[in-house]
Amino acid sequence: MLGLATEKCSDPTTRCKEHRDFRDEFVSDYKPHQNLIIGLLIRAELSKFGISLDEKEDTKKHLIKLIDPSSITNLTNEGIDSMNAYASGGFDYLTENFDSKPYHVEEFLISYVKLLQKAVDGSKLWS
Repeated sequence: MLGLATEKCSDPTTRCKEHRDFRDEFVSDYKPHQNLIIGLLIRAELSKFGISLDEKEDTKKHLIKLIDPSSITNLTNEGIDSMNAYASGGFDYLTENFDSKPYHVEEFLISYVKLLQKAVDGSKLWS
């Protein structure tokens, strides 16, 4: 979510050769929000390429590149690659904005929520 909110992408393979890709399916807690997350991916990708929703043909071309209704995730391989890039970009943003490593999960979650809220508030796509 942090990568999508900040429109930040990075290559996950540069950080770790044994990186883990976006899962083959949405985690059960996120499954009810799958369409919303995919919609945020589409908005971020269209913005990255400077495409307005009013540009119907260009929007349709990008939707076809990203969406596969017959897959479990509803994403094509390119869509999964894009999701991985935003997840990696979100991790980069997270590490850039944390002063120190959190030692407790509660500390991490509080800091993460504040960072995500700041990113959402500053996002032209999410406002």
